[in-house]
Amino acid sequence: MADFKKYGPKKFDNVVIVGELEYKVQPWTMIFKTKFKINPKSYAKEYFNEDLSKFHIYLANDKIGLRIINKTGNAIIVPGWQFDAAYYAYDHDPKQFRFDKSNDFQIDFYCIAAQHYEQDRDLKGLIIPFSEIAKNISKLPNFQTDRYVEIVS
Repeated sequence: MADFKKYGPKKFDNVVIVGELEYKVQPWTMIFKTKFKINPKSYAKEYFNEDLSKFHIYLANDKIGLRIINKTGNAIIVPGWQFDAAYYAYDHDPKQFRFDKSNDFQIDFYCIAAQHYEQDRDLKGLIIPFSEIAKNISKLPNFQTDRYVEIVS
């Protein structure tokens, strides 16, 4: 059974990130639970001609789709760490969005900790890389407000 050490929450204007470290399995893996709200702007409804399927395609291909999120994964990493993958939390999916409704969303980033933390059993030392990676996640273009959606924590 995996045990978790929690880090955070780290609050930014656009996301809230909580870290969970699986430290009784190898390699040590930290999950960066990235929570945010997406508020579609009125311009989105006009731009996509009230066609939800076009809006969903935009979200999946350009904003929060797993393919594009996973491509940006290495941009969040600090030296010694390794990006594993990103997944939607629970049953989240870009198809859940509507034009006139704010939606909570969560994407989990799985990152393998630098080996020396595991070798030294250094749980406290992980506070700094957690903060740095969380800050890097918050700066990803995928989590920035644009002309179609507002992203807030």
